[in-house]
Parts: sequence; C-alpha cells; structure tokens
Amino acid sequence: MKPEKEFCRALAAEIRKEREQARKTQNEVYCETNINIARLEKGDASIELFTFMFICRYFGVNSDEVLKRLETSHTYDLKRSPRSGLIKKSEELSPTSLF
Repeated sequence: MKPEKEFCRALAAEIRKEREQARKTQNEVYCETNINIARLEKGDASIELFTFMFICRYFGVNSDEVLKRLETSHTYDLKRSPRSGLIKKSEELSPTSLF
C-alpha cells in the first residue's frame, strides 16, 4: 500500500477514535459541522489541513498530539517518500535533491 494511503487510513482511525471518545455519532458531527465525517473515517481520501484542524478543534484535541500519535505509531511507514521511495536524512538534502 502507498504511504499516502497508509497515512490517510491511520489519520482516519484517529479521527474516529476522537469522535467516539466525544460520544458523537457521525450524523451529529455532520449536522453540527457540515463535514461528512463518515467519508473521512473511511480513509479513502486525503483530508485537507484546514478540515483536520477544524475537526481537532471541534473535538477539543490538540492537532499536534494527534499527529504525534501518528508519528509514533507503527501503522504506516513514515520512512517512505511518495516521490523517491526513501526519505533522506536532512543533512543529505539539498534544494535540488527534493525535485
């Protein structure tokens, strides 16, 4: 599975976890925010940054904490880059090596 897809699924699981902890149904979230959370929770589509930040604020969680949980989880391979296969160490990177 592509790293982007793995990340989307892991993020979707975190969003679902936050919704369940808030004891909200998908329909309640939709009615209160106009965000189709059911679609996001499937993990099939990437989530826009603004939407992610809005959802975190809606559930009263810090977006940094959610991302940190994803970073430390082993549900996807963060070492793979969508472009090159492997992320290089920062000291190996130059502006031209990114593209």
